[in-house]
Amino acid sequence: MVPSRPTLAVRRLPKGASTSSDGESDVSGFIRRPFIRIDADAAAGGEPKKETRVFEELVKYPCNFQIKVIGLKQGHFTSDMIDIVARVCAVASNQIPFTLRPSKANKYLSISIDCPVTSADMLYEVYGELEKDPRVKFKF
Repeated sequence: MVPSRPTLAVRRLPKGASTSSDGESDVSGFIRRPFIRIDADAAAGGEPKKETRVFEELVKYPCNFQIKVIGLKQGHFTSDMIDIVARVCAVASNQIPFTLRPSKANKYLSISIDCPVTSADMLYEVYGELEKDPRVKFKF
């Protein structure tokens, strides 16, 4: 399970307002407060619901999810990345659309791959398998 990271929610204070009574810091009229999603049942003392991962909430499946992989241009980097996606998604390598873009110095290669995923679990598995290749520097 991927741990969630709190983000900052920022809201503008009314003109002339300063810090609030609960001690939140006021920086040039803005209040910074961590955004934390609380399960209503758990907050009321009930059983917490199963935590959902980001790709379960934001993506409708099945779909072609585009992943960008940036890595060292060594060996058969492109075909290896396509083969990983094809293996996890259970499709032939020649059925996966992708685009390439080399770096200016031609040391790195950026590959945008359209992954035909059927579930969030499959998408997380694709990311996990790509991570195992030592040539991969970034993936998003």
